[in-house]
Amino acid sequence: MRELIVGKADLPAGEGRIIEIEGKKIALFFSHNEYYAFDNTCPADEGGSLGKGFLDGKRENVSCPWYGHSYNIKTGKSLFGDGEVRTYKIKIKDSNVVIVVEDE
Repeated sequence: MRELIVGKADLPAGEGRIIEIEGKKIALFFSHNEYYAFDNTCPADEGGSLGKGFLDGKRENVSCPWYGHSYNIKTGKSLFGDGEVRTYKIKIKDSNVVIVVEDE
């Protein structure tokens, strides 16, 4: 298990950021006073960066900026029913966001 610590102030509400842990890229979003982390690479097009994607009006789903494939930020499931992205547990320690990456 690995943990990556990110400062809370580093991520404005509704925006995404790409975090890298030992060569693995993770998308991190802040929405509805919660943090969400999932694999950055869109599996539908094998390359789109979800961390550069856009949240929908409800701020519950992220769309890939390449072709618009959408995933729920809580579950990682595709809105099209054809797959999902891996999600990661988030812990809050002091004034930091901790992304927990379990070994695969």
